[in-house]
Amino acid sequence: MNTSCQIHIDLANHFETPYVKIKYIREKRLVKNTFKGFYSEENSQFALVKLLQIARNNQCCRLLFDMRKWRTTSDDTLQWFGCVWLPLAYRAGIKINAFVIGENQNKETIVTRTTTAPLSNRFDVAYFQNVDDAENWLLKK
Repeated sequence: MNTSCQIHIDLANHFETPYVKIKYIREKRLVKNTFKGFYSEENSQFALVKLLQIARNNQCCRLLFDMRKWRTTSDDTLQWFGCVWLPLAYRAGIKINAFVIGENQNKETIVTRTTTAPLSNRFDVAYFQNVDDAENWLLKK
């Protein structure tokens, strides 16, 4: 059997499904969460918990959320993010979050749910329209 073409994915640093890609970028010391389209509330919660595991495993406190392709049918996802996930993130050592929001998305809803939640004032958060600006901001933190 020829094993020279095997692909190795480091599960401590990478997680990918049809709806999300999460990757620890070692040289930038950040975890990038790229949403790829529609996903259910259950899938989003699972992926966000996986994001925390990857960040914690790598002692990373900076997260980049690329939400330009994010789609959901439930506003409960953002409520869960604010009320459940943010306190978990805080306990995991997350301190800095950058959100890339698409032009056609409801920025006010995303910003409101991420800035009015319990503990939200303990995070350094910024919102961008492109990934490069978000990464540059995170690298300065």
